[in-house]
Amino acid sequence: SQFGALFGLNDYEAPFNIEIIEVNTELTNEEKAIALIKAFETGDPTVLNYINGDNYINHNLSAPAGIGILQFVFSGSPTGFTASTARSYEIGDIVVTHNVYGGTWNNGVPQVAFDVFRFEDGLIVEHWDNLGNIVDDMDGTSQTDGALTPASDLQSTNANQALLEEMAETLFVNGDWTNVRDYFDLDNYIQHSVGAGADGAFLATLEGQTGLSFYDDVKFVHTLGNFGLVMSQGPDIYGVDLEGTYAYYDLFRMENGKIVEHWDVIQLIPTPDQWANNDGKWGDDAITGVDLNLDLEVVNQLYEQYTTIDYVFTVTNEGDLTATNIVVDAALPEGLVYTSDNTTAGDFELYTEEWSIPTLEAGATAQLNLTLFSLIEEVDIVYFAQISATDQQDADSTPGNSNGLVEEDDEASVTAFPKSDGGFGTNEGNNDLELSITTDNATYDIYEVVRYTISVTNYGEEPSTGIEVSAGLPEGMVYTNASADNGVYNLFFETWTIDFLEAGETAVLNLDLFTLVEGQPITNFVQIFVVNELDPDSTPGNNTTGIPAEDDEAAITIQYASDQASSLLQNETTVLSKLLNLDISSALVDPLNFNIHAMVNQQETVITNYDLKQLTNNTPVQVEVANEVTVSVAPNPFKDETNLAIELMQQGAFQLLVFDANGKIISRRILDLQKGINNISFDGSHLSNGVYNYRLSNPSKVLSGKLIVIK
Repeated sequence: SQFGALFGLNDYEAPFNIEIIEVNTELTNEEKAIALIKAFETGDPTVLNYINGDNYINHNLSAPAGIGILQFVFSGSPTGFTASTARSYEIGDIVVTHNVYGGTWNNGVPQVAFDVFRFEDGLIVEHWDNLGNIVDDMDGTSQTDGALTPASDLQSTNANQALLEEMAETLFVNGDWTNVRDYFDLDNYIQHSVGAGADGAFLATLEGQTGLSFYDDVKFVHTLGNFGLVMSQGPDIYGVDLEGTYAYYDLFRMENGKIVEHWDVIQLIPTPDQWANNDGKWGDDAITGVDLNLDLEVVNQLYEQYTTIDYVFTVTNEGDLTATNIVVDAALPEGLVYTSDNTTAGDFELYTEEWSIPTLEAGATAQLNLTLFSLIEEVDIVYFAQISATDQQDADSTPGNSNGLVEEDDEASVTAFPKSDGGFGTNEGNNDLELSITTDNATYDIYEVVRYTISVTNYGEEPSTGIEVSAGLPEGMVYTNASADNGVYNLFFETWTIDFLEAGETAVLNLDLFTLVEGQPITNFVQIFVVNELDPDSTPGNNTTGIPAEDDEAAITIQYASDQASSLLQNETTVLSKLLNLDISSALVDPLNFNIHAMVNQQETVITNYDLKQLTNNTPVQVEVANEVTVSVAPNPFKDETNLAIELMQQGAFQLLVFDANGKIISRRILDLQKGINNISFDGSHLSNGVYNYRLSNPSKVLSGKLIVIK
């Protein structure tokens, strides 16, 4: 056989069968951790293969971040140190080791240490340790002798984990030593802590005491079978160092549900200014450095052309260190021009369109309020901003690296939408608005007032703000009157505005309209067009069909009831064919005597003296085109001043009102007009750009039109 030929035994027959065994050379995580500890003595560089160098976190605050120091130590040559592991165990992705370092380590002073490793995918990604000088307190036990691992009683792992967690919280944190024997077998206790004796005598002196706590916080408990390591933080238990904070690593061994043996290492935690890395002693105390966050909001997401839009920029330093010389790139979107700004820190430079903040301390916030003027309409305005520079490196982002997309927390974007599209004004908060419309009668006759009742109810849990209800006039009806218990109805925009509606409240608008048609159904469709807050089951202003599809939309149809006025004005068809735009005055003394505001021969005209009382006896109404009033405005548009040429068939007193776009009266004059043409000058030099409405009226006549100011 080949086996016999190799050793010169050609005639040898093996009296047994040889079994080839494949040896698994893959090390366990525990073996890798022990090998790394030993490399502090041998300098073996192969152990670097057990570490994830890209994601390594080291909680030894004397070592620089990363694995650079380990690469230096594990250079392939003996280090002069000695390193040995007294006991170790592996639980999940955690490996606990209890070690002794000597030789030239610590300038020749040997130390005992606990080294704890966390693994991911077989590689070390995190390391904690606690080191202390070895001291012989002459009590017969050392800091490392005693029972060894491997751990036993594995079925009690969960029970012993719970025992240690409860013990640490009850005794060491809360300081209640009343039932210390529930956790410790003091009769069989072995103590390895320096200065605490070799048995349970010291703990027995604490029995029954309360208010005697040693630790402030328990960070980790790692238990396997009968061994468990408790990692905690607190003041100096000996009362010598009243200022310092200490890390406590306590290893316990359990038997029969009680602690029977204890080892520990106590180490002072240096103050952050002494740390060689920012990973912290535990991880939850890590220093993040500078971490700048940028937020951008628009005060109201709906805009109109030739109005201002307010933006709020907020920079927050969520890190642990002060940031200096921060620059925010806040280039203005196309179509917007600068109006004003104010800041809580730093300055906004219009020329560069940058906001500079000299200093921002850890945890502090700076704000820029920027007001811009819109020159555009009917487009979505996207505003993108980013932090473009700072003196310090940011923990989780790179200043100035964006291509216009928000991908890091130092970048922000917000969009303003045309108000004409309807929708949500701020996107903040929640409500549930429901809209309804009713009327007194399901039928109508021509030339009568129909009252519509429109109701908005907030069924949400939060108030609603900035509500606008689109309540236009149906074809064939003209405005007479409006009254609301909350908000204001604007006839020019045909909208009902409600500034604030509390949760559970209802707002009601009564809208009186006058019918000018007959023989056909009239449908009145209304919808909530704008609201600041989000609505869970509807979107404002999204209905273009006139058919309700959501609970913020409503409609009602009334039917024609009688043909008693079907012959009305049959002899006046020539005049009526010229009535292209009808408007009923709301200022009539007698609602049955009214005026029709019309376009006759392309001129605004008031036709008077309809006696609707005749409708009650079926007597045809004779139209008298008398007392005509015409108005022409020139120039229109105008910059500072314009002229209203008012022509009357006979003299009379009139009131001239001018309204802004919100329906607010900005001018009121009483005019004593003569027969013929009266030239009335109007001064608009104090007005801003926009469309204004005028109304000329007396108890029997009303005429309205538009004034357009362009500077």
